[in-house]
Amino acid sequence: MKQIVILILFATLFVACNNDAHDEDPIMPDLTQIRLKGSNTARLEYIGKIGNDFESALDSLTRKYEPMLNTLAQEGHYSGKGYNIDKKEINVDFDYDSRKFILLTFSDKTNIYQILFSHDVIDEKGNYFRLVEGDD
Repeated sequence: MKQIVILILFATLFVACNNDAHDEDPIMPDLTQIRLKGSNTARLEYIGKIGNDFESALDSLTRKYEPMLNTLAQEGHYSGKGYNIDKKEINVDFDYDSRKFILLTFSDKTNIYQILFSHDVIDEKGNYFRLVEGDD
């Protein structure tokens, strides 16, 4: 009798795990080979998933930059009075789905010509990339 109960529990667990596997997308996109359209050499370097969507990833990125911003302010390279984030959609070769890739540029609010960070890209799925400029 114990064997039947164990067999039923094992079968239930197997079916439950198997159903969860079907809920996920079986074909994951390759996020390591994304190129910019119109360039032979510019590409996105995949850093990692830092959020569940664009907004949560942006929040994670700004928290990551806080210690560096404090250092820049202490050294006189940043006013310390806040920053602007310019968001620009970029065109990439990515045929997996229609998600948007957003290039971010952080600039000093006091001196808008003082760029603090650039080359950060976040997609709508919360993935974080670094833009690697090409030679062309």
